[in-house]
Amino acid sequence: MDSNTAYKEFVRLANEDTDKVLTYDALYRCYAATYVVMTTSEKTSSEYSQATYNMTHILPFLPNAAAFYSRGMSAGNAVKFARAFVDVANLPAFADGGYRSQTAYAQLSYYAAASLVNQRQYGEAIPYLQSYIRSGEDKYRKTVFINLVKACAASNQYDLAIVTLEQATENYPTDYDFVSAAVNLCIDHNDNERLQHFVSKGLALQPEDATLLNIQGKLYEEKREFRQALSVYQKLQDTHPKALDVLKHLAINSYNLGVENYNKTLELREDPNVLFYEAEAKEYFTQAIDHLRNILISDPLSLKYTQALAIAYICTGDKENFGLVNYKLASMGGGKIEENVIPRFIDFVQEAGPTVAAIPSADAGGHPESLAEGQLQGIPAYSAFAVPFIESRIGKWQEKDPYETLDEYRNRVTEQSREEKLKEMQHLAQQEFISLYETRVNLRHLELRPYDAENEVFLVTSPEVGEMIIPVPRSNDEAKIFASNWNGMQFKDPKYFIDNDHLAIASLTIITPSGKRYQYDNAAALNYTVTNVDVHFDPINADMLAANSSINQQTIKEQNVKLGSSDVDENIPETPTDNTRTFAVIIANQHYTNISGGDVLLALNDGSTMAKYCHQTLGMPKENVRYYADASYGTMLRAIQDIKQIAASFHGDINIVFYYAGHGIPNEQTKDAYLLPTDADGLQTEGCYSLNRLYDELGSTGAKQIVVFLDACFSGSKRGEGMLAMARGIGVKPKREDPNGNMVVFTAASGEETAYPYSVKGHGLFTYYLLKKLQETQGDVTLGELGSYVSENVRQQSAVINRKPQTPTFTPSSALAESWQDLKLR
Repeated sequence: MDSNTAYKEFVRLANEDTDKVLTYDALYRCYAATYVVMTTSEKTSSEYSQATYNMTHILPFLPNAAAFYSRGMSAGNAVKFARAFVDVANLPAFADGGYRSQTAYAQLSYYAAASLVNQRQYGEAIPYLQSYIRSGEDKYRKTVFINLVKACAASNQYDLAIVTLEQATENYPTDYDFVSAAVNLCIDHNDNERLQHFVSKGLALQPEDATLLNIQGKLYEEKREFRQALSVYQKLQDTHPKALDVLKHLAINSYNLGVENYNKTLELREDPNVLFYEAEAKEYFTQAIDHLRNILISDPLSLKYTQALAIAYICTGDKENFGLVNYKLASMGGGKIEENVIPRFIDFVQEAGPTVAAIPSADAGGHPESLAEGQLQGIPAYSAFAVPFIESRIGKWQEKDPYETLDEYRNRVTEQSREEKLKEMQHLAQQEFISLYETRVNLRHLELRPYDAENEVFLVTSPEVGEMIIPVPRSNDEAKIFASNWNGMQFKDPKYFIDNDHLAIASLTIITPSGKRYQYDNAAALNYTVTNVDVHFDPINADMLAANSSINQQTIKEQNVKLGSSDVDENIPETPTDNTRTFAVIIANQHYTNISGGDVLLALNDGSTMAKYCHQTLGMPKENVRYYADASYGTMLRAIQDIKQIAASFHGDINIVFYYAGHGIPNEQTKDAYLLPTDADGLQTEGCYSLNRLYDELGSTGAKQIVVFLDACFSGSKRGEGMLAMARGIGVKPKREDPNGNMVVFTAASGEETAYPYSVKGHGLFTYYLLKKLQETQGDVTLGELGSYVSENVRQQSAVINRKPQTPTFTPSSALAESWQDLKLR
């Protein structure tokens, strides 16, 4: 029913003074139809003008309907009309109508919000909680602020929660509960910048609060502001004289101030203040010695503090005590300190034990023990973010608007306009990805690797943004001083870009404690263009609007191929995210940089869809699914190291799913099988990852269950036709590698066979049937059932469509030889 017809019906029933239920039913139909027009049509159109007229006349009836149903008639209908009134009053066309200042606006906002919060529909409650605050009403204002923060947190809207808490602290400047809630929330999200703001507010209210002081001290340490940190911990010692943690912070900050000034005397030999730096260094090292000696009374076998004590002695010229402590170091197995040592900062990340505790409160959640040690928020591959981001927006743009004529649609949606829209979305996806994930990069996690004296460079690595090469000269001990200053460096002005499908640093300024600057610039970033990703969407077909049509998949790459969209990419089953002890490592290698024509068709689609099934169907939390697109050798090494570290942190009490789509390669002499990284050429297997090593590394984790899926062949064939090493021209039968630990290995093909694509389905043949069985069973399938299904269907389809054999294999380790068929993935 259109807006005008619905409006006339409501007016007729209202004038007839008929049954109120019938009248209000007509009122809601009129509201719903009119609201659609007002929120979708052009504001200059006649339809919009008429809809505004209709809405203006029905608006006063909406509160009456809410009141009618609230009197025991129907709470659901009361909320429905309350929301309708608030939604209309919030429309731009009614902003100046005075509706928001009416008592009904505040009352109905609160009524709708309270009902939705009580039903735990937090995301839907947020706009009505905000509307109540906007009304200016004071009666329930504090309660609404509390519930708005709760709703934001429950619906993962962190930024809005912080904005709300800032507003709440301004409205209630002496209310410590809002400040403590903000502090806890910032700690939960590793947001040190905002944390500092709220800690300052909290200390203004409670300047002697030990927890806040501890957090403030840690924040200073994170920023390498050692003097300020030392001052805070001296204050804490006054009230906690026997606290060992406070003593350790006093020792470390005093020691680091000694290092800072001592190294300035080495860097700034000609500076007129060099004598001042020498005196400062001696003073702080002397303070550190007192603290370190007291620490070693409680912890006499601490290698870290014993080494610091030895260095403090030699830097103050006390050779006698230096010799005694050095002798103790040797007996502890720590190695002796050289007399000409250049002291290094002690990194606070290495300090054991909780150094930051959240403020206890009724609503406080979990928090990391240390600001620097909080759990890393994973940064996915760019393609994993960009593909759904772009596809959803292109798909929505390509839909026909109900108020758009067919001719208008044909003129708007063309192949050319879609290409332009795609370019726009590629740019936007990149900007959104960098904006979203650059805040998750903790530059304090940058790790300095050993110096390359031949090239006079340091390698710096990061778990989030890869590797950097920093040129530092050897002359005048500059490289040694740079290394000793590393844990006291300031990192300024980071710029990011997308490199090889991952977030990377384009440029970074590194500043020593003495103020000397080193500049890192990534050469790849200088020549950077937008990173395009393969996306898939429906064909443009105006005639399909009245009938169903087949769905094609267009690959936006420089290759003349159109591939089918798959049924397994749609209607992916959703199950509860309760498979928290299972972790997936997914590597999809499609684009090979050193192999001419060597791309693996559809591998990225295999990997991204497998990642979706791991999360949505197998119930793994998103952060448990590690997806690596177009992984280099270094990336593959880091991927395995990552899962090993996870397994170690859980003491092996996890399950692992490892999936690989890409090239496999044999060593022609040894017949050993290798996974091929995207930066390898297939000729030198030293730069490849052997299956034997993969099985050893995964088996060494001690995981309870390890399932490996390999959609690759190891004969040297490409996915489809041809050979990777064209000079060879024949396939090589690889040596069989036996799984280790609690492992089962599913491989796409046997011996010299080829692992084929299933182009019409947009996946590798093996992967398609693997996903199909997971889809059909919603992930509730034994490995035996899964293996039988995949084997039978792959063999049959390969014989029909490829006219060549492809026989999947399933190989359990000796530990699971009798039981693997009964195991499940969730």
